[in-house]
Amino acid sequence: IQDELQEYRERLDGVVHSAMDAIVCIDAAQRIVLANPAAETMFGYDVDELMGQPLNLLIPQRFHGAHVRQVDAFGRSGRTSRRMGALRTVYGLRRNGAEFPVEVSIARNETTGCMFYTAILRDISESLLAEQRIARLNRLYAVLSAINQLIVRASHREDLFEDACRIVVGQGGYRLAWIGRVDRSAMRVEPMAAAGGDDGFLASIAGDFPLVSDASPDETLVARAVRIAEPCVANDLHNDVLVRHATARLA
Repeated sequence: IQDELQEYRERLDGVVHSAMDAIVCIDAAQRIVLANPAAETMFGYDVDELMGQPLNLLIPQRFHGAHVRQVDAFGRSGRTSRRMGALRTVYGLRRNGAEFPVEVSIARNETTGCMFYTAILRDISESLLAEQRIARLNRLYAVLSAINQLIVRASHREDLFEDACRIVVGQGGYRLAWIGRVDRSAMRVEPMAAAGGDDGFLASIAGDFPLVSDASPDETLVARAVRIAEPCVANDLHNDVLVRHATARLA
């Protein structure tokens, strides 16, 4: 019997240690009593560092109170398990302070009068980003379709520009959209139509779009777009040298 029990324990340890998902067990006081190598990788702690620590170590501060109550409620509910994804997306906290979304399944077990919980956690950062990219592309296609229809029916250029900005904000979900007129004589771009949460932003930067004939140190993102006649995108306002007044724009 002892040999069979030892063999069973070894098989169980093999399953736990080789699992791709993080496995964390906690006792009734919500202190960690087991964690597998995948949990080490996910959270950035060695297993020895996790033993005996409160589970809240792995959860952002703002969720601590709610999480303790949820686990207690689950323990009193009489249910023994909750499948992966049944809970809404929750967030884990890595050792370096980074938060990340996870899906969790949880099981409740009792042995010799002691209750403990086993949680299986799956990092869904990549899948969530993929969903967000798909949703963003769908919004972009909806915007393009609506503007194409607008081009066909608009009778005045001013109406076309104003409605196009409203479509970008309303259907595209952007904070602000504006269209500028290229004034070659003054070598400048002047905003002439806009929609969204302006808050005086356009008025404050109305003179900030000078045009240049070549790629000079004074060139802005708008100037480059006009010069090369292609879309230009800034994904990092902190570090893109073509973006003027980055602090004001981030605010």
